Amino acid sequence: MLQWYWLLYRFVETVTGISLPKAAAIGAGLRIWHFGGIFIHPAVVMGRNCTLRQGVTLGDKGDGGAAPVVGDNVDFGSCAHVIGPVHIGSNVKVGALTIVLSNVPEGASVVGNPGRVVRQSPVH
Repeated sequence: MLQWYWLLYRFVETVTGISLPKAAAIGAGLRIWHFGGIFIHPAVVMGRNCTLRQGVTLGDKGDGGAAPVVGDNVDFGSCAHVIGPVHIGSNVKVGALTIVLSNVPEGASVVGNPGRVVRQSPVH
């Protein structure tokens, strides 16, 4: 059975350009608006109702270290990258082409390289 899983996984990964391993803890309601170039590290933890667009990477620093933890209702713009042991709070917007290397508080909007908070919504 495992060999069929890997065969199907590689087929889907090749056809869609989305690497979403079964080991990643993904909450219900994940939306992928545009296919292609999406990579999710197996150790990623992602909350409910998140949105990914093309080119998004959630990964470690390439050293086998920790991967990002993402809250609920996080919206990732195209080609956004979150690298390393970063915590992204709930209700965050990550802008297109943003490189996030440090924690982002709940309700924030973050843009740039390196990512910086440009707006902070009040937490209810």
